[in-house]
Amino acid sequence: MTNSLPVLLVAVAAGVAVALQGQAMGAMNRSAGTATTTFVTYGSGALIACVIWLLRRTPSTAPLPWYGWTAGALGLVIVGGIAHAAPRIGLSRTLVITVAAQLLAALAIETFGWMGSSARPIDAGKLAGIALTIAGVWLVVR
Repeated sequence: MTNSLPVLLVAVAAGVAVALQGQAMGAMNRSAGTATTTFVTYGSGALIACVIWLLRRTPSTAPLPWYGWTAGALGLVIVGGIAHAAPRIGLSRTLVITVAAQLLAALAIETFGWMGSSARPIDAGKLAGIALTIAGVWLVVR
């Protein structure tokens, strides 16, 4: 395995960003509603992504797999769901449920090799992690 520290740090930054974004979207949602919050989140993100894409020396126009086209719609579910739930049940409850659902979905995707992923078998460590995650959700949500 190569040095994975930089990748781990990117994952940590993404996790912190999810919490910060969730709180920002919850605050926006209270004053402007879910539709406006989703529009502002995606609109500003789209502008930044477009600038980054255009600044690349050779923007990629490679063909995408069919399921690649679902990412935007799935992102709307994520952003809208977190924006709607966070001000109603709290950010920690929203994110712990979201993370647990992500983990369960990721386990299914990896186990069956869906959407172009490499199939990876379920092992005792993964099952223990799922059990602990579910226990953690219960502790936070109760």
